[in-house]
Amino acid sequence: LLCMMQLVNHHTMTTMMRRTSSRRLDRWLFAIAILYSCILTIIVQQDSTHVVVVESSFKEQEHRQTTFLIGIFTSIEDMQRRKLIRDTMLGSEMPQQELLCSLQAYLSIPAHALLSSSENAPAPLPTKCQIIYTFVVGGNPKAPTEWSEEKGLPRTMDANQMLKDEQDILYLNIKENMNTGKTPSWFDYAATIAFNTTSTAGIDYVAKADSDALISIPQLITYINGHLPPASQHPKVYGGYLNEYKACGGFGERCEKILGKVYMSGQFYWLSRDLTIYLSQIKTENKSKPRRRFITTEIEDLDLGMRILSYPDEPLSLTACNSAPFWIHPLKTDKLWLEKYHKLVENNWQVLNEGPHWIGGLHEGRPSRASDVAGKSDASSRASVVPSTSSRVHLVAGKNDTSLK
Repeated sequence: LLCMMQLVNHHTMTTMMRRTSSRRLDRWLFAIAILYSCILTIIVQQDSTHVVVVESSFKEQEHRQTTFLIGIFTSIEDMQRRKLIRDTMLGSEMPQQELLCSLQAYLSIPAHALLSSSENAPAPLPTKCQIIYTFVVGGNPKAPTEWSEEKGLPRTMDANQMLKDEQDILYLNIKENMNTGKTPSWFDYAATIAFNTTSTAGIDYVAKADSDALISIPQLITYINGHLPPASQHPKVYGGYLNEYKACGGFGERCEKILGKVYMSGQFYWLSRDLTIYLSQIKTENKSKPRRRFITTEIEDLDLGMRILSYPDEPLSLTACNSAPFWIHPLKTDKLWLEKYHKLVENNWQVLNEGPHWIGGLHEGRPSRASDVAGKSDASSRASVVPSTSSRVHLVAGKNDTSLK
């Protein structure tokens, strides 16, 4: 339509030109200019249409709910604790039960069903799953403690050959362990399924949780909807309970290893999808590619934190929930777990910060403040504290902070 309007205007101008000039060359040049302008108009309109389509796809991503995957670490023998978790933390008494599903159920949902039929309407049941969980165990006693691509083995074991009565367990193809490879093997697997369905209905955040951490799922959902954007926005989030020298207690070999460093305690922490994928690309055992080697302390949460903080060039968003945790840790005995669970239900699923926490086996008398941590960061890191309910520390990690020459 615009092109036709231009032709009408140019026809009028051409008529005027014929009255004022009889030179045929001028008329040809003017006709070429009209044709060029018309073609240019069509190209611009097509490009604008393409831009609108791209913007529409991003709007579709923005309107979908953020998905959050939790890997609950247990061993094959720990059947009683898994049953306790299913009956309580993941049980039917929990509000918003429709937003919870196992990883195995989530991966069986067709990709198109995970997206809403309209921009503002939620997806129908049972495809509203927002919190995805799985129990993570080392399923191969004869395998190494950390999965490696060079071994040529699949990342996971065939669940059909394992415990028939428990369909929500992920069997990593590794030997069961706590500090020598299970955690990076879990995040490596999670990176492969982050885009399992489509880029608009995958997994946005991946978490690791201990089996003695009681998480308030309703409170977690509230936190996610208020603070964690979809992965399409590349948030580079590393969150959990921040640990550092003072929180450790300030003495002993373990504390000396973390002097000048910060990381999220292994009780419960999470990574955005972009950091999960980055972590899978810097595994220490892969010698076929020129990847960086990292300090290994055999403290799984510290080692992983140092790898994450090596993310180059771009700022990371560290979310420290020390002053407002929505989980309770540690609950080693079933009796203590049930006691805290009933108290949680009575309190409308709101975790009350009772002060002392246990981090890595050492008692911390008060929650560490992000302002304390900022002063303890590596000299090559730049940190600033943004006040919020959950303290947020933005870091640009130094390129050589955690690497070995």
